[in-house]
Amino acid sequence: KIKDFAKNVIDENRVRYTSNAGLIELRKEIAKYYEEKISPNNICVTNGAEEGLYSVLTAIIDFGDEILISDPTFIAYESIINMVGGKAVKFDLKSDENFQIDFSDLNEKLSSETKAILINNPLNPTGRKLTELEFIKITEFAKENNLILISDEIYRDLVFGDCPNTF
Repeated sequence: KIKDFAKNVIDENRVRYTSNAGLIELRKEIAKYYEEKISPNNICVTNGAEEGLYSVLTAIIDFGDEILISDPTFIAYESIINMVGGKAVKFDLKSDENFQIDFSDLNEKLSSETKAILINNPLNPTGRKLTELEFIKITEFAKENNLILISDEIYRDLVFGDCPNTF
């Protein structure tokens, strides 16, 4: 199958550079997956989640900008933020309450230098998915404080139950 596909690509003269955002056919399928809530023109395909996150943070962070991340969180977040000149500021997840977001600690960590909040769902490394109320509160928190909300949902399909999986 792979050899036949490759032959067809060559025979149809489809050997060319593609858009940096990825093949439009793929971006249309991704838009369908997300129930058309996002336009294919606003989708960029990367080689992986870390490359995508690096690209986003490079685009939005100025030197010294603070990015709020949960504690605990995916180990690469802090180093990627540091690589692009930002500063990771950690807010607590309540370990004694099933790693729920500690919104009072989140508010305390907010400063005039805060540019964005980076959250993942399900939460890595705990595996817990956010509740609907947490979704609402984190979205409202970002809006009220004029923050960019970055949602890493690489594991969104590795959960079960009736809780929403995406923002």
